[in-house]
Amino acid sequence: MNRCGLIVLTIILFILIPSIEGKLKMDENSGLIKVTIPYKNTVWSVYPLPEENRFGMIAGKKEDDATVSIVTIKKDRLDIDEIPRSAFEPASERGEKAINSSSLFLLGNRIITILDIRGKKEVCSYWGVGNVLNNYYEKSKVVDFERQLILTLFRPQYDDSFKQVINNSYVLTIENLKDSARVKQIPVATLSGDYKTSTKGDLPSPPQLFFGSTFTVYRESPSYDWLCVDNNLEPIEHPLCTILNDDKALFFSETFFLFDMAICEPKKIAALIYRKERTARILLIAWDREQPVIPVPIEFKPPVAPVFNHFSLSPSGTWLYFEGETGVHDEYSGSYLVYLDPTLPNIAFPPIKIDLAQSAEHLTWMTVPEGLIVYTNKKFHYWDLSQFDPEKNKGDMRK
Repeated sequence: MNRCGLIVLTIILFILIPSIEGKLKMDENSGLIKVTIPYKNTVWSVYPLPEENRFGMIAGKKEDDATVSIVTIKKDRLDIDEIPRSAFEPASERGEKAINSSSLFLLGNRIITILDIRGKKEVCSYWGVGNVLNNYYEKSKVVDFERQLILTLFRPQYDDSFKQVINNSYVLTIENLKDSARVKQIPVATLSGDYKTSTKGDLPSPPQLFFGSTFTVYRESPSYDWLCVDNNLEPIEHPLCTILNDDKALFFSETFFLFDMAICEPKKIAALIYRKERTARILLIAWDREQPVIPVPIEFKPPVAPVFNHFSLSPSGTWLYFEGETGVHDEYSGSYLVYLDPTLPNIAFPPIKIDLAQSAEHLTWMTVPEGLIVYTNKKFHYWDLSQFDPEKNKGDMRK
């Protein structure tokens, strides 16, 4: 074959063979279709997007050359649309949900950024008062994308001028990114009035704090009741908070340890994973039911303290994902999906163990159609959850 022929053949092969393609097969554990696609770059963060077959990613061989990308899954391959680093350069941030917005909310160690992923440009960056290395935003949620207001859990506490540190406790804040201003802050102990300020400079443990879309529940430590504030940081009463405080036999014993909680406000469901004594369990709290606390039918009884990773609700609140590791390779260690439906007698189907050999390094959700995306060991794994048929699986429910 002459040189011209080789060039033509090379071009044809380049067109026919995608640069990033994978394998599509049935997940034997779950019965769901699973796609596995190799990806050689290091992934630093993934996040959901409100667009069909797409999710967001921050990736690069090294953290200092990472780029923000929009990733499209087309059957068994990835199409990657990178945002040029000249338009935006990530700085160790992680991407947060942008379900009803074309904006991407990025939370870093001491910086908060909003990026227009469609216009491929930065909307704003805000350093706030977090200009010291050991000051950072523990958690944040977007209150209003249009007004660029966020609610955060921040350390440490400042005085009313937001300039002078008065102790090293945690505060809840409202930050105005558009005007680079802190609108409001309250110490986590404002409502209990019984916070012990450290005088030795020791950093306090962060409070247990979880976001709903219109409210935030938190407590300073297991020794205190749960508190609740709205998005203006005003104290409110909420049924979820009441349930957590009323069931003291379950939630306030000395052997109780809360691993994580995920809240789906539209469906009025909270899922939490905890250990009491030597057994770890998952509970669902449906705060509009007469009997609101419902156990998920799975238990972890390890010889050592269990480890749980990536406890996460899908944006619609239809699926719960978690990983459990008991320290031994028993039948319970692994990755699970739980289908949730408030119309079901027990809200949830029994957990479905999925085919994932290693713990997720990063996890996010496809929103349209609903799906699970896991990155681990230089591969993306994608399960199309929209193909799950609840009617066919009702026979497996444990009443």
